Amino acid sequence: MAQRNPTSTRDFTSAVPVGPNWRWFLALGVLWLLLGLSALLLPFAAGLAVELLIAILLVVGGIGQLVQAFRGRGWPNHALQVIGGALAVLAGGLLLLFPFQGMATLTLILSAFFVASGILKIVIALQNRAFAQWDWLLVSGILGLFIGLLIALGWPASAVWAIGLLVGIDFTFTGAAMIALSLSARRSGA
Repeated sequence: MAQRNPTSTRDFTSAVPVGPNWRWFLALGVLWLLLGLSALLLPFAAGLAVELLIAILLVVGGIGQLVQAFRGRGWPNHALQVIGGALAVLAGGLLLLFPFQGMATLTLILSAFFVASGILKIVIALQNRAFAQWDWLLVSGILGLFIGLLIALGWPASAVWAIGLLVGIDFTFTGAAMIALSLSARRSGA
């Protein structure tokens, strides 16, 4: 009995329900691509939009947690639930009241994340040199470390472009990947 290769392209495309919906995936890919290109062209506006979205999510989530906490007054850790909800509302409110300072703070946190993540990837890659393709993780770690340091060294001015640029890159690649997937599904009839 022949064994199937689980990583073959045909197995992947048949496992993903793209075929009959390839037009939808194509349209969605074009939308993501346009959003990504817009963020790349207007990184400040995109960064501000991300900051405001996080602020709104914190406020809404915090209010939800407070409502849940007051509905369950007899539950253990009731006071901690109230404190957690109040902190989320406070943090979201501060981001809404001071969006530019919020962008600067989020940028600094993002920089620290890239530096820490880059260092971890480098260490993991060096510990796994026996495996094929370990160097891709090393390159990813070096790139993450470089991006984090670049953002940190330019801070707070980097707050103007960093979040929007990174969101734009992610959206652009997401759109390109969805377009490629949809066109592949159309050609293969999957």
